[in-house]
Amino acid sequence: MKKIYALSVAVFAALSASAAAGDWLTVEDFESNPSTPGLFNLFGQDGSGTVTIETVATDDNADNHAAKFTGGDYNTGLLVTVSLPEGKTIADYKALDFDVFNYNMTYKSIFVYVDGKAVREPNGNDVGGNGDKEVWKHFMYELDATAAGSEVQIAIGFKGHNDDAFAVDNIRLQERGEAVAPGTYDETRNGTAADGWLMVQDYQTKAPGDMAPLWGRYGSAAGTGEIAVDPDKATNLVAVMTGGDYNTYMEVSVTLPEGKTLKDYKTVAFDLYRFSDDDNHKKMMVWADDEIINEDNSYIEQAPAATWTTKSYTIDEATETGNSFLLHFGISSNSAHYAVDNVRLEERESQGNTPDPVGFYATTNGTVADGALMVNDFQHHNAVDVELPTWARDGSGTAGTAVTAADPADKQNLTARFTGGNYNTVHELDVTLPEGKTLANYSAIKFDLYRNAADDNYKKMRVQADDEELKYTDYIQHAPAETWTEQETEIPSDTQVGNEFKLRLGIESDKADYHIDNVRLVERRTSTGIEDVAIDSAAPAEYYNLSGMRMDAGQLVPGVYIRKVGNSTEKVFVR
Repeated sequence: MKKIYALSVAVFAALSASAAAGDWLTVEDFESNPSTPGLFNLFGQDGSGTVTIETVATDDNADNHAAKFTGGDYNTGLLVTVSLPEGKTIADYKALDFDVFNYNMTYKSIFVYVDGKAVREPNGNDVGGNGDKEVWKHFMYELDATAAGSEVQIAIGFKGHNDDAFAVDNIRLQERGEAVAPGTYDETRNGTAADGWLMVQDYQTKAPGDMAPLWGRYGSAAGTGEIAVDPDKATNLVAVMTGGDYNTYMEVSVTLPEGKTLKDYKTVAFDLYRFSDDDNHKKMMVWADDEIINEDNSYIEQAPAATWTTKSYTIDEATETGNSFLLHFGISSNSAHYAVDNVRLEERESQGNTPDPVGFYATTNGTVADGALMVNDFQHHNAVDVELPTWARDGSGTAGTAVTAADPADKQNLTARFTGGNYNTVHELDVTLPEGKTLANYSAIKFDLYRNAADDNYKKMRVQADDEELKYTDYIQHAPAETWTEQETEIPSDTQVGNEFKLRLGIESDKADYHIDNVRLVERRTSTGIEDVAIDSAAPAEYYNLSGMRMDAGQLVPGVYIRKVGNSTEKVFVR
């Protein structure tokens, strides 16, 4: 049903008074002998088509009038000139909405301009199939207009054919109102980069009650998008989606830094908060314009309710999306109630900072040093951003991103980096032991861990081989941030895990950002009847390369060496 708005006497009186802050002001309803709209062409050419004021009935008003556009070409729409209240300019308004009656169009994109500036470029299908014919649809868009003057030109059209027709009615503007008092809310970080992440939209430039733009995949959007206060932090603002259908998602307009396109970024991430009444087990969708970044293939719990969770998705390096685009994302639901915040992009390492593949260290996988078998040092991938396997303990589907990455302390060393995630997902490694060996031949699993500054602290650590749980800690800090530490998990001597297995390890977190490296198994010592020989710990250590050449202990580069202390020698790996 088309929405019908009651008009006050003040509105009829040449719009002599403005609406209250946040309220909506009807600037044209095409009643009372209005001027007939003109034509607008996307490329500034002479428009084609016809605009008339006609009766277009609603369920509540058989005599309702609207502006009807017929004929035309692919780039022409109607142009409405409206008068603002005295003393007002378009900069005093923060949103535009209107109703459209679709006579016969299917799968068409809308375009909306205000004073010649694009509010909505044609993108996707704003009217869908036959079900969108002969019905009223409501459209609403955020404004960022700055033109002066008391008259405003509003252009509305569809990328249609010469036999398409539509009508427009009830054009309204939402008062911007007073700016939020300085210090009331946190400062915006939009457009800034930190730790390799570009903040695209943190909603801090908005005010509670502002519209949060929505997008309909096959037609007009359903439900409500609104700026609100973070349920966990009174000084933070978020975008809240309520209601909707299975085709409506959040929309963020993105303009990247000059010279950048989407392929310069490897991950898109945002924070998600599901309210307790949000319908559960739905699909998450993410697009850049019409290019799909993520489309869940199963119905999963996207996040626990009543807590913030980071969602992150890998961007294909072959993407053709350019410098400016519309990012569409959200949960496919007809009973949605969730918030999003901190929409951001992670920059892909540039060739200037990452060595060519020949510059990475050689792998030591399968070798034994210091009594430990190297299971995976990730050097064999020989490139950054190689997608790595993950595993979810509850079987509902993995979350987060695991890729090869340059060691924060040594760009020639490759690691496995995990970002985002949920409370179920960790790394998964395929392990094949030397012939005749099983996991019982090893006494411990060791790996190196590096927590980035953005990694959320005090989470559980999981280490397991196939389905045998070897470690599952309480909520603790596993390591200080921004430094490499060695993690060790004991392997029981009676383990039944065989020669080949899946090793699952990592921090269970919804805001993860950590690296692991040098996953290795410590050989279990067996008694030989020979007594241990005491080593003079005070004796100086001497280092030799594998060719037998003595090396300066203070100038060692990463690699495998022979260390001699007194009469004892052993192979060691130097990072």
